[in-house]
Amino acid sequence: MSRRLLFSAELQADLPDHWTVQGLHIERSYPFVTSSEGVAFALAVAQDAERRDHPELTLRYRGVTVPYWTHDRGGVTPLDLQAAARAEALHQGQV
Repeated sequence: MSRRLLFSAELQADLPDHWTVQGLHIERSYPFVTSSEGVAFALAVAQDAERRDHPELTLRYRGVTVPYWTHDRGGVTPLDLQAAARAEALHQGQV
């Protein structure tokens, strides 16, 4: 998969639902009914990411924010969109 930087128009076209562009990264905040659900999700994302990438997760009471960007490229690449799709699948229990 390409590590080329994506720019606004193509990024918006391929961005998963509920994800937003925040400066040089994409992110989504996931709400949870209980804090333990949020911790379990954060752990699942971290375990998945350990093999591929490394999001800087923010864990809050009953919520997790997941940002992605390709650090060495200084912005969002197709790899980050793939990672966002994996986070979505984990959230929906499809992985």
